[in-house]
Amino acid sequence: MVTESYDYQEVDKTMMYYSTPLVKESDFPFNFYLLDLPQNTSGLWVQHLVHLWMANMPKGQWPNWVVGNHDKPRIASSSGHTYIRVINMLLLTLPGTPTTYYGEEIGMENINVTDIETLQRSPMQWSDDMNAGFNNKTNITWLPVHPDYRTVNVEVENSFSMLSSWCLTLVINLPSQTSPLFLSCQMS
Repeated sequence: MVTESYDYQEVDKTMMYYSTPLVKESDFPFNFYLLDLPQNTSGLWVQHLVHLWMANMPKGQWPNWVVGNHDKPRIASSSGHTYIRVINMLLLTLPGTPTTYYGEEIGMENINVTDIETLQRSPMQWSDDMNAGFNNKTNITWLPVHPDYRTVNVEVENSFSMLSSWCLTLVINLPSQTSPLFLSCQMS
């Protein structure tokens, strides 16, 4: 089980949500520190954030890294397309469990809506079909799709895409080339 803790200024409070032999809080608290990356992409800042978590994490616990969620703007909207691949590759090469928000792996951007809570919750851009392939039954989705859905979607991604990079990174790190993950990446 994962716990959310927003104690950005006090990492020791976040670390209290890791379980102990006596108290089972959760398997790990979400590590939201990397959500700061779009505002500061320097290598020293990345090193600081990684060290902050790893140095304070209780011994024997499992790290995790979050680079996107529903509370923050998408990477492409906050830091530009320049950093999408770099931030996603960082996420996949750090030790522990990677967590991101749907669409970050293909570079989806925020949509313009007035409610900040729905800033990036537009439908997943699967294809250049009606409603970005999210819903082909009606011409209605709960929010509009981003205008770039014809060029930024899963279907048009090629061998140089972030989606392919995710698969390649995962496949390289798999112990077996017969795993379902390896086989699904081969099909994409």
